[in-house]
Formats: sequence, C-alpha cells, structure tokens
Amino acid sequence: MNKRNESHGRKIMEHLMKYGSITADDAIEKYRCYRLSARIFDLRSVGMEIETEMIYSTDDEGNPMKYAKYKYSKKVS
Repeated sequence: MNKRNESHGRKIMEHLMKYGSITADDAIEKYRCYRLSARIFDLRSVGMEIETEMIYSTDDEGNPMKYAKYKYSKKVS
C-alpha cells in the first residue's frame, strides 16, 4: 500500500472511531479520498469490524439512488 493510501486509511479509521460512521461524500469532502470502499477493505483486512448499511434515497430531481454508509463496530484483536 502506498503512502497516500496509508494516510487515507488512517484518517478514515480515526473518523470512524470518532464519529461512528462515514459515507463516500464525507470521505471526499473531508479527506479527498475517492476510493472509500478500498480503504474500508484495507481496514477490515487488519481487523477493524466495519458494517455496511445501504441507504436508499432520492436525488434533488426525485431520481432513486443508493449509497453505502460504513459503521464502526469495534476493534477485533
């Protein structure tokens, strides 16, 4: 994993531990991380327990949309 991925992974981990959840919009806006699902995969591979909740909504024009909200459960040792 390169340094940018490690940096994003660390920031995503800290965000999850502090706020409990994160979406792709949060990751882009706050950390300029455009590959949140890849960083979640990395965090899960080192033992973080992260749940995925699919959110179903509509956009500003009323079109259906869905996105993932990742929730931190607990650290697995």
